[in-house]
Amino acid sequence: MKQKRLRYMQNDVETQICKIFYRDFCKVFPKLIPYLTHLPFGEQRNASVGKKLKDMGATRGWPDYLLARPCAGFHSLFLEFKTKRGRLSEQQKMRMEVLRGQGFAVCVVRGSAQAIDVIDLYTKHMFLGRPDFEYKPIKCHEKTTNRDSDTQRDDAEYQ
Repeated sequence: MKQKRLRYMQNDVETQICKIFYRDFCKVFPKLIPYLTHLPFGEQRNASVGKKLKDMGATRGWPDYLLARPCAGFHSLFLEFKTKRGRLSEQQKMRMEVLRGQGFAVCVVRGSAQAIDVIDLYTKHMFLGRPDFEYKPIKCHEKTTNRDSDTQRDDAEYQ
């Protein structure tokens, strides 16, 4: 019973982190709002709603957010939010491996600020997207110098 309560508490914390992230995202990247969606597959539900979702094709392991904008050679960016002690489930690990293999960028983030920085890297074509990608905080106002003018003009439209 204690383990189940702890899981509910962790899900509630992750929900709050996602709410904070969305608020911050809307402030920092207002032109990208139409491309971002939350994938609400991980929330706690009663059995009848769970069965209905399963019957409609919902599966486990999907990351929390999808930024549906090709960038840096990737189809889209998926973000999985975890608390400081949160761990990926086996389904999440397998799903991330499949997504990376199909050309999607996938990143586990721990908090809104980290997620904003990862999106900043992604939209500036600096995201590596490898499973061993190491997140390093950057300042959002840093500029890249090795991109061609067409790419810079395209990115300016979305930022």
